[in-house]
Amino acid sequence: MNESRWEKMAPGDVVLIYNTGRTSFAGIRVYVSHHVRGLDLDPAAAGFHVVSGHSHQPGKFERDDVPYINPGSAGPRRF
Repeated sequence: MNESRWEKMAPGDVVLIYNTGRTSFAGIRVYVSHHVRGLDLDPAAAGFHVVSGHSHQPGKFERDDVPYINPGSAGPRRF
């Protein structure tokens, strides 16, 4: 059995966020999602940059002329 830190936490210690949001900065439309799989829109057609953080690993790539950015973890290093 794989006992991760998450399995050892008491209920209420972790809040999982699977919501999405849309905003703009300096004229750049930004779509924010916990995970890039299953987006509820086509970011290329809608003209969005995508920011997500599911893996907690910083990185960036481009698909269909859309920049995808993962800023990494905001908390203590876990992975």
